[in-house]
Amino acid sequence: YCDEHLVRVFGTWMNRAFQIADGFVCISQTVAEEVRKRLHQAEIGRPTQAKVSHFWLGSELDVASQNPTRQPSKEFARLTAGKTPIYLYVSTIEPRKNHAYALDMFEQLWRDGIDANFVIVGRIGWLCDDFINRVRSHPLTGTRLFMLNHVSDHELSALYARANGLIFTSFTEGFGLPIVEALQRGLPVFASDIMVFREIGEGQGITFLDLNDPVTAASALANHIAVGSPRLPAAVQWPDWAASTRHFWNALETTLRS
Repeated sequence: YCDEHLVRVFGTWMNRAFQIADGFVCISQTVAEEVRKRLHQAEIGRPTQAKVSHFWLGSELDVASQNPTRQPSKEFARLTAGKTPIYLYVSTIEPRKNHAYALDMFEQLWRDGIDANFVIVGRIGWLCDDFINRVRSHPLTGTRLFMLNHVSDHELSALYARANGLIFTSFTEGFGLPIVEALQRGLPVFASDIMVFREIGEGQGITFLDLNDPVTAASALANHIAVGSPRLPAAVQWPDWAASTRHFWNALETTLRS
């Protein structure tokens, strides 16, 4: 999912960390389990005494420090003013995020005559030229398919307030912060069925999707649209960044005491 050079550099860095680190504080229990497994597999030349703990990321959009008076683009204003159901994908655009699968789902909906907007929110990343070209040349771009690459937190907050759901079909993640942001604002989430998403959101308004079956996944969306694309009965409570920082220090102290 990443540039080959980055994979080599990161692998070298992690192998060195396995040799010298006294502990690891990870951003989810899922990642902590992966690190523990890798520690046991690593050939580091000595028995490892490194301890592993985790904390969860906080969720709090940075709207206080930004200027809310910036005029939204005409496309943004037109999109948020309509009544058509809106489903967001919030993320940097890169292979790991599996945007193509999400677009496959919506193309199935559109073929079935179901009216819904798919809005891709995030900067253009790496190894994604084919997907970007697919979006830009799509016959529904600008009417049912939208790509917003430079959205402020104020605009993102407005999109969350207007949207009917979040799509998040990553192959793999360390956490999945947009899921939490969406649940906090009462949006149902349609996400890939991977371990870390079960960790942070099981039973909290997430529909888990089989990444091998975009047709069935599209049916889950179609069912949601058929009943009026409702938001969640109540927003999900989540720690802010101050609370997350306290959790981090607690995890660090636990690691040092172990």
